[in-house]
Amino acid sequence: MAYENLPNLNPKQLTITKYGINTDMCPFCFRIMSAFRIENRRLNTAYDDDSRNWFMSCYECYEEAYHYYREMWDEYYSGLI
Repeated sequence: MAYENLPNLNPKQLTITKYGINTDMCPFCFRIMSAFRIENRRLNTAYDDDSRNWFMSCYECYEEAYHYYREMWDEYYSGLI
């Protein structure tokens, strides 16, 4: 999954299931889950436009994106030494 140039997404596609439970869909993995699990979280990026430093997703997708950028920063800093 590529994370470059991520837009500031709003995935709030609220659905009421036959059980009456509020659910939501993660815009990256498309899994249906509790609406409370989809959050806008701060990434470890440094874009000038601060809205691009945030990531709306489930925690699992956020964690994957976080590690992706961690590797990118590690590679960047290793080239400076």
